[in-house]
Amino acid sequence: MPPVAIHTGLLYAQKKLPLELYTMQFPLIAILLLGLTATANAADTSSCYAIAEADARTYCLALAHNDPGRCYAIQDSAMRSRCLAEVRQ
Repeated sequence: MPPVAIHTGLLYAQKKLPLELYTMQFPLIAILLLGLTATANAADTSSCYAIAEADARTYCLALAHNDPGRCYAIQDSAMRSRCLAEVRQ
């Protein structure tokens, strides 16, 4: 009579997957992460429009869109410089 494995889950965990399965999973994970960041960015953008002060709203939108061109619309020179420094990082 052949020996019977009691823990079948342990045997399954010891199997090696082919390299092709690992390389196929990486693009899928990257696409899912990009989708999550796009959703988070959209949520950040919508919260920026609720800011009443124009310079602060423009600063928030420049960071949310990662667009240094929006920083030039800020009237306060110190805030404009800070905006450009953060967006260009």
